[in-house]
Amino acid sequence: MPYYGWAWWWIWWVIWALIIIFAISWWTPWGGRSRFVRRETPLEILQRRLASGELTPQQYEEQKAILLRDRQYHSGYRDGGKA
Repeated sequence: MPYYGWAWWWIWWVIWALIIIFAISWWTPWGGRSRFVRRETPLEILQRRLASGELTPQQYEEQKAILLRDRQYHSGYRDGGKA
């Protein structure tokens, strides 16, 4: 009677390889798709709102100045208070 244990060994490795390939494809953006969508920055949101007419140029400039001032404040805080 022939021994067919080697066939199960190969099937086992194929199953594990498929599991690993599936896991990698689940967490990486292969094929142009990504589960992790890039979010707009606050400045990009302001630019989009200006372009769509939601904001006047004056409102845009005021809010942009606030964002840039806050960005400088927070980046200076992270660097030990040196802005």
